[in-house]
Amino acid sequence: LVSDLFYSPISKQLYYVTPNGKVLVLNPDTKKLLTKIELGSNEELYDHSTVATLDEKNGRVYVSFNRVLYVIDGKINKIQNKIHLIKNPKKIVVKYGSNKVWLLYPDLKSVGIIDD
Repeated sequence: LVSDLFYSPISKQLYYVTPNGKVLVLNPDTKKLLTKIELGSNEELYDHSTVATLDEKNGRVYVSFNRVLYVIDGKINKIQNKIHLIKNPKKIVVKYGSNKVWLLYPDLKSVGIIDD
């Protein structure tokens, strides 16, 4: 079961985001696993509502998992920042050119905006 799959034109890598909080970084040419990024810890209780998106302009991957928004630097494949959320969004939208990330909450009829 896959939550999201992205190809980054900047790093030329494939990001495979799973519902249980793992980001697998693959080389699409060789089809080999480059690294695995674990989100959260093994002791946490997960609600399995993983949502992700890729900012193609700067190569960042944004992943909402277990009420935390993870910002992953696609150039070095490391977690750059963690932002704690009250609730997981249904969708993450990158606002290009303004350094803003929009978190959509349709059930709450609201939008969260994070200034990157």
